[in-house]
Amino acid sequence: MELKSANLSRDERAFRLDWNTDHIYDVDVDGWLIPFAGAPDNSAFWRIKERIDLPERVEFDAIGPILDDIDYPYTDVRWPIMSKRMLNALLSVGNFHHIAYPVVMTDCKEIYDPNTDKYYQPRIENHNYLAVHVLEDLDIIDLEKSIYGYSRRNPSRIDSTSFKKVVFKELERGFPSLFRVPPLDTRLYISAEAKAALEAAEIRGVDFIQVENNYTVVKALP
Repeated sequence: MELKSANLSRDERAFRLDWNTDHIYDVDVDGWLIPFAGAPDNSAFWRIKERIDLPERVEFDAIGPILDDIDYPYTDVRWPIMSKRMLNALLSVGNFHHIAYPVVMTDCKEIYDPNTDKYYQPRIENHNYLAVHVLEDLDIIDLEKSIYGYSRRNPSRIDSTSFKKVVFKELERGFPSLFRVPPLDTRLYISAEAKAALEAAEIRGVDFIQVENNYTVVKALP
């Protein structure tokens, strides 16, 4: 059943920032993390609120021609990787607490050389991307109005994957351009102004989803 959202002005809405993967055909992702010692295998570790100890060089194998047209690549580890122009578009709306780590997206495409009758990889590096570690947490889920369940292992803990309906409280100061919402903090959320800025900049590879297909404003937080 589709949940209807309230009639809100543009600056009162928040959206989940997601990947648009319509461009992906032959492979499942835009890039693959090249493993390193202690490398996390998913996006959950981005929830911590301190600098992450990453190597000086973090590299992904990527589909070079696709990256030429994508600002928000979808990778096998679901890291929040953005082009520099995407991050600049978000910051143009307003600053938010974050750390940006440079990553190298290296083209893994093979090219045929007719002179040698062999394929080779030129390994062209793209340094235009950053892993964006968002440190802004907003405790704004209205648990009385939201629909969710609890963990089977720990009945006192909310199961972050169980939400059927999410209701946000309104902030009087407005939403930051990019933020997290515990316990849904493996995902990123943006303000309506940030969404408009990304659309105006024609940022590619993004999708915007009203919170679990529903958004409701309740009493404003101080």
